[in-house]
Amino acid sequence: MSQKAKGKLLLAISEPNLRISLCHLLKKKDFVVLNASDGAKALDQIQREQDLDLLLLDRSLPSLSALELLASLKERGALVDFVFLTTQQADSQSLKALQLHPILSYSLPVSPQEVAAQVEKIISLRRQSMLSSIA
Repeated sequence: MSQKAKGKLLLAISEPNLRISLCHLLKKKDFVVLNASDGAKALDQIQREQDLDLLLLDRSLPSLSALELLASLKERGALVDFVFLTTQQADSQSLKALQLHPILSYSLPVSPQEVAAQVEKIISLRRQSMLSSIA
């Protein structure tokens, strides 16, 4: 990751317009942004990338749901903070995801600007916390 980058995150969002908008906004804020349109691609990228700060996960990812993706990561001991996005009301799948303790949860549709601003705050606070624990 470049020294200028504020953080590195993966957008695993099936809806292309939201994924593209968030990717563009976060890159403008100097984040390294990886993206995936389905759960299998997201899992592959997570396995290759060692220093992700945050995942933005769409509940209804094709090929591997967000819950399956998180379960797979948990089995491997690869815990990464995540933000959960869902078009569903509080159904059993959404409640299961909330039990995994996302940093934030949004019901879609959502403003890409709002999500980008919150991501910036989350990663900044996370990095400050990491630095203070080292000092």
